[in-house]
Amino acid sequence: MFAHLLKGVLVWLGYTLFPLTASLPFFGLLWILGKDKTQRPQWEWLEDIDSEDLTRVIGLIIIVWLVSGAVIIIGSILRAVLEGAGQTASRVAEDAAQEIHDRRQALLAEEEEPNPS
Repeated sequence: MFAHLLKGVLVWLGYTLFPLTASLPFFGLLWILGKDKTQRPQWEWLEDIDSEDLTRVIGLIIIVWLVSGAVIIIGSILRAVLEGAGQTASRVAEDAAQEIHDRRQALLAEEEEPNPS
């Protein structure tokens, strides 16, 4: 189970590129907005942007990343549990089949023995 959990964590960390690349433009805009008005570019659309809006977008990206991580880790745990239960069920079925086979062999051996009467 630990191996499945570790694999799930590694897969989730592999998806870390998504929030990093998705957040970079917004971090860049925050950096530009943090400058003095005389030092930043005079783009019209930049005047309408508020730093709180950019912070909300970055927060939303991080929340989506964390939720996806939780889903991946929970899925890894469930997969490990189900595979473990599947192995247990197949082991029980094999044991039952072996017991039936042993009983059948015992009954056949009893029938082949001559009766002393």
